[in-house]
Amino acid sequence: MSTTKPAIVIIAGSFTPASFYDPVVDKLKSAGYPIVDVIVFPSIGRRDSEPPATMYDDANFIRARVEKLADEGHDMVLVPHSYGGIPASESMKGLAKSQRETQGKRGGVVKMLYVAAIVPAVGELSSSIMGDKTADYMQVEDDGYLSLKPEESAKACFSDMPFEEALKLAKQWPQHSAVSFGGALAYAGYKDVPVSWLYMEKDQVVKPASQDLCIKNIEKASGKSVDVHKLDGGHFPFQSRVDETTRIIRVVAGENV
Repeated sequence: MSTTKPAIVIIAGSFTPASFYDPVVDKLKSAGYPIVDVIVFPSIGRRDSEPPATMYDDANFIRARVEKLADEGHDMVLVPHSYGGIPASESMKGLAKSQRETQGKRGGVVKMLYVAAIVPAVGELSSSIMGDKTADYMQVEDDGYLSLKPEESAKACFSDMPFEEALKLAKQWPQHSAVSFGGALAYAGYKDVPVSWLYMEKDQVVKPASQDLCIKNIEKASGKSVDVHKLDGGHFPFQSRVDETTRIIRVVAGENV
């Protein structure tokens, strides 16, 4: 990896606005990372003039943003969170720095740090990790979108935060495309670069057993061990475990902190 700090590209989770990642983004910028980007893809939020976005739409959107940074010469650490693990993995074809170097191109993805993410095997859906049952805090709208019930989702997604703080965040959830959860992973991008994992031990959304399955999927496909970092917290450490999450991202990016 270059001695210059890499760009950090956070891939948002489902339903999640970019602002939810601000506490960690601000700390990374203060630590000298010149580029800290948060990619919020098309399945997040209602698209009144277009059909609800698919997982492949999300992956193409991520690929375009990451490729632009790579073409500008940036090495990158991708940090996919929750559902973002699927389109981030799908987007990776041709984006690894090692792949781009063979084509005489600059920049590229050098590492991935999945954060309590959903990472199925090739050919499988998110339901292979999460099960087929719709979560109790999720409701289906009649126009192809899903929404989250504020009180119930606050308790699940921000389980390690004071309830009033959690509820304030949960009231800001946008809607999310239902069809996006039906896209099977076609490309195992996690084979292309070294992979780390931020394992949330008290996650009530992507529970530990589900995270274990994802890690096994990655190790089986890549033939390499996943570098696992554990935190005693819930599903959204970008809000509840800001200092620890920032430190782990910096470690994965190559710092000794």
